[in-house]
Amino acid sequence: MRSRENERAEDAFSHILCPVNVSPASENAVKSAMKLLKRGGQKLTLLHVGPLQGTSTARRQLQLLALKGADLSGKIHSRLAGGPVASGILDVAAEVKPDLIVLGVTSRSGVRGWFNSITSRIVRGSTCAVLAIPGDGDFGRQHHYANA
Repeated sequence: MRSRENERAEDAFSHILCPVNVSPASENAVKSAMKLLKRGGQKLTLLHVGPLQGTSTARRQLQLLALKGADLSGKIHSRLAGGPVASGILDVAAEVKPDLIVLGVTSRSGVRGWFNSITSRIVRGSTCAVLAIPGDGDFGRQHHYANA
């Protein structure tokens, strides 16, 4: 018979990729990713994608976000990547092969907004599960799954 602890560890996502930018939606995504990591995950990679010139702000943001998971020391890693956001996220995902991508989602109205969104491009292009956290959301309250 499996114990509840073993069952949780077996069901956990081993490697979580969490793309971030400077937004409340990203902070909510990081909080949710850390909750999942605490449930038995092995590694969380915080990723910022954008122009690589002047990356000190992005590096600082990654450091501050990682500090929120101080009790998870050694499990949180940060990374910078250049290029367009959606393709940059997908490129890093292809390289590091996460089990799950956790994204913060800002609200967009209508179907056109969804199909033109970065989140939509990640969901369609990903080879792993994608968890989209609403900008004002929390994994504990609401979540939306999409699996490519």
